[in-house]
Amino acid sequence: MNKIQINDKIRVGYYNENKYIPTLNLNNGKINNIEDDYTIVNWLNVDNGIIYSSKSHNNDMNQFEIPEGSVQKKAGDNDWIDKDGNHYNDAGDKQ
Repeated sequence: MNKIQINDKIRVGYYNENKYIPTLNLNNGKINNIEDDYTIVNWLNVDNGIIYSSKSHNNDMNQFEIPEGSVQKKAGDNDWIDKDGNHYNDAGDKQ
C-alpha cells in the first residue's frame, strides 16, 4: 500500500467482519498538506456543507489509523483500499 499523498481522498471508519463502516461525516476527506510530523486533512461535513481541517501524526496516517478510526484511501471509482491492500466498494463491502 502506498503512503498517503497530497490530494488523496480518504474516509475513516471501522471494520465489522468483511464490512467497512464509515464513521459519520468522515468519509469525505482530502489530504491537504503533509509536513514533517503531521498530515492536514480537509473534511466536508455532508450534513451542513462546512469544510473543516484536522491534523494527524504522520506515523498514524501512514499506518492508516488515526484516533477517529481506520483510514481507507480512494483507489478508483467505487474502489477503496486499506493498509493491507484489501479493496472495498463505496458501500464498504470487501471485494
